[in-house]
Amino acid sequence: GGITWPTRIGVFVAGAYGSYFGAGLGVLLLGVLGILLVDELQRTNALKTLLSFGVNAIGVVVFLVTAQVAWAFAGILVVTSACGGVLGARVARLLPAPVLRGAVVILGVVVAAVLLIRG
Repeated sequence: GGITWPTRIGVFVAGAYGSYFGAGLGVLLLGVLGILLVDELQRTNALKTLLSFGVNAIGVVVFLVTAQVAWAFAGILVVTSACGGVLGARVARLLPAPVLRGAVVILGVVVAAVLLIRG
């Protein structure tokens, strides 16, 4: 049992990446957790969501202190992100593990392809 050092290091690296770039943080965290933790995919996805929230919350605080904020756009992002998180969690809980795993893999491949194509 317990959380291993490779898991801690993997989550730290994913969090550092996600706090700077943002794009693909959820897929990256799910991959790290899926490889390094032995647990149900739905529970791993819930942990990924919690960790993503923490990374983004810290990023928001740093951004608020160090930069000018376009509050209208920030408000839209808060509302749409919250709705997406709640709906995404509900859908993930309803899907059988193989379907959820397939969706994550497809999303990861698509995101990687788009990032490679854009250069």
